[in-house]
Formats: sequence, C-alpha cells, structure tokens
Amino acid sequence: MTVYDLECEAIDISGAFLSTPVLPDDKQQYVKLVPEVARLWTRLYPEYAGYLHEDGHMYMRLEKYIYGLKQASNKFLHYLRDYLIANGFKQSIADECMYTQKAGTYIIIVATHVDDLLIVAPSKTHLLRFRELLRAKWDISVQEGDEISYLGMTIKRDRINRRTTVSQRKYLDDIVAKYASRLGRDRSVPMDPAYPTQLDESERCDIHEYLSIVMSLMYLARYTRLDILFAVTYLATKCETPTIMDMQAALKVVTYLRTTGVYSYVYSGTDICVHVYADASHGIHTDGRGHTCIIMTLGSAPIATRSVKQKIVALHSTDAEIIAVTEALTYVVWIRVLLEELLFVMDTPISMYQDNQSAIQIYNGGSKFKRSKHLLVKQEYIKDFITRNIVRFEYLNTNDMPADIGTKPVSGQQIQNTLALLSMVRL
Repeated sequence: MTVYDLECEAIDISGAFLSTPVLPDDKQQYVKLVPEVARLWTRLYPEYAGYLHEDGHMYMRLEKYIYGLKQASNKFLHYLRDYLIANGFKQSIADECMYTQKAGTYIIIVATHVDDLLIVAPSKTHLLRFRELLRAKWDISVQEGDEISYLGMTIKRDRINRRTTVSQRKYLDDIVAKYASRLGRDRSVPMDPAYPTQLDESERCDIHEYLSIVMSLMYLARYTRLDILFAVTYLATKCETPTIMDMQAALKVVTYLRTTGVYSYVYSGTDICVHVYADASHGIHTDGRGHTCIIMTLGSAPIATRSVKQKIVALHSTDAEIIAVTEALTYVVWIRVLLEELLFVMDTPISMYQDNQSAIQIYNGGSKFKRSKHLLVKQEYIKDFITRNIVRFEYLNTNDMPADIGTKPVSGQQIQNTLALLSMVRL
C-alpha cells in the first residue's frame, strides 16, 4: 500500500455471526430460555404457549449461529469465504484469511480477521464496488481516509512522503492505566538480566490475573512492540505455575511501557525486499533449552516476528543457531508463496542474517561430520535452500543483529539501537 500508493479502508460486518445459517449437515444447536424470558416470549407470541415446559423453560432450535457458540466464528469464516469466491475472489494458499482479485495490473487484497476486514485496492472505485458487494448481504461500517483503526492498531498514512506508521497507543494506554497503582519507578529495560536464572522461592500468585496480564502484553508485543517480545514470551513459559516473582516481572514490563511510551513501525520508501534475521541464545531456560528469535522485514520495517523457547536442548551455541535457522526457513517458504500470490515474483534469494560464523560454515559444507551428525537432517534441510537459490546467508556482528533482543534480556542502549535499525519510532 505504501510503496505503490494504493487505497485502503477497514470494514466491520455488523451481526456477522447472526447471518450465518445452520446448514442441514451441521450439528443442530439448541438454546434454553429461562422461565422469566420464556414467560415474556409467550406473552409477546401466544402461539408458542404450547411449547412451554412444566419447569417453565422453553427450548428452541437455532436456524442461524449466535455469538458465544464456539463454532460460530469458524462457520462465518466459511460463509464469508464461499461468498467472496462466488464473486471472483481467490483464497490465499499461504493464508486462508486473505483473498485476492485481479484488477488490471494490480490486485485487490482483502485481509479478514473474523468480521473485521482490511482492504487494499488500486483505486477508490474498487473500494466502493467491494463495499456494495458486502452491503448486498450484510450491514457494514466503513473506516476510510489516511488514518484508520484495525484490530487495535492505528494505521496512519503520509501520502506525500510515502510513509505509513502502525501503532497501538490506546491499547498500550489501557494496559498501563489498568496496573498504574502497582507500577514502580521508570525502567529502561523490560526485564532484569538476572531474572531468567534467578532462584525463585516466592509463593504462587493468582494464575488468572497472571494469565490476563501476560496475554494482554503478548498482543501488544506481537503486533507493534518487538522490544518486549522476549520478556513476554519468557513470562508465558511460567503460565502453568506462576509465582509472585513472575508477577512482579510482568509488572516491570508494564512499567517499561509507561516509561518508553508509544512506538510505531514506519513503512516508507520504495524498497519491498525481504530480509530475515535469525538468532538464538543457548541454554537460557532453567531446563537447559535455548530461545529463538526470528524477525522478517518487508522494506523498512518488520512484518513478522517470533520469539519462542526452543523445543529441544542444544548441546552448544552453534546447535541453537541451527535450530533457529531451521524454523526461520519455514517463514521464508511462507513469505515467498504469499508474495507471489500478490504478484511479486521472488527471482532472487532472500537474505538471512546470522551472528554465528560456525553455523554459516556448516551450511556451506565446512563442518566435521562427527561433531554435527546429531543435527544432520536440519543441516541438509538448510543446505537444500542454499542449493536451490532460495536463501543466502550473511554474517552480522552480534551488536548489529536485531534478533538479539528477542533471545535474552539486553541493555537499554541495545534496545534503542535495534528499534532505530528496524524503523521503530517513538511517538
């Protein structure tokens, strides 16, 4: 949208689930009206009095889905999919919630999140046509212009300078306000360096409160705040039996957010190249496992970030790096398929950056079998990508590696340097 100055708007489908029919082959759904509602119903519609049970309840079979049913959103997804496909849209292979339709040399892109849609199109005429397509079936509300809100994100455009910012000011402010009375002094880092290895002898905390704060922070971290992503994903590993010390660590993340304020990703310029950064920390978890961070940028800023505890124990740091790269390559496959669906042909290899020269040497055939045979399958998987010219590996010094902040606690200065490198600007 930014690079090609395309049009964009967000659409919310009102009462989406209520429009989705329960099909004959679907499992039948029933609701039970409590006596008070059942009596009111029979007063309004006397012809239903014969359906009133002795206990005062009334049972009804649903003909359409209602909010609260666990399958309602999935059924609406299929209902919307069938409607869009019937009207000339194609469902994405890479992402089943994205649809495209050719429009001359460009395409119309529809991203869906249940009943919230984000549409990018070559012209306002195409947007108007899409609105009318939806209005033929649903009531909709539309956000248009150079500043729209979508899924808690504020998307703001500067068309003159071809610049788009994405931030979550209101969401961040709500989190800070919720825990304001429990926050301490200002902080320059989201997590204390000693916390992951610190002996924890504190008592258990309220698990529901802990889950609430961690999941609230996770939504912010995964969308627009890469700087807290490691801290939040590490805290998420404690969700089964959280302690008071873990809760205090979570509140420190909120304190850091209050201190640093709102940041936004900035997408600008004409560069639409993909770059992938993969890094790992070795043995940082108390069970000996490492931690992976993957950052994928499209043009100037990230479009996908992942920070996660590794599923197996690595014997040394090079092993941890190989594990991280193996997972990062699955994102390379995904983005190539996605971009080709959006008419961007990937005819050159994607650059993947690492800060471990030993790992890069192994990919290029320089390792000794007896030292690395336990990761043979992963090595050959990586080498296959190199041979087929899908990816090329480039070395970055640790100080210049953006993914480093997603693998362990780092200093405030390193965080600031990384955010600047990834086009994150403080508002």
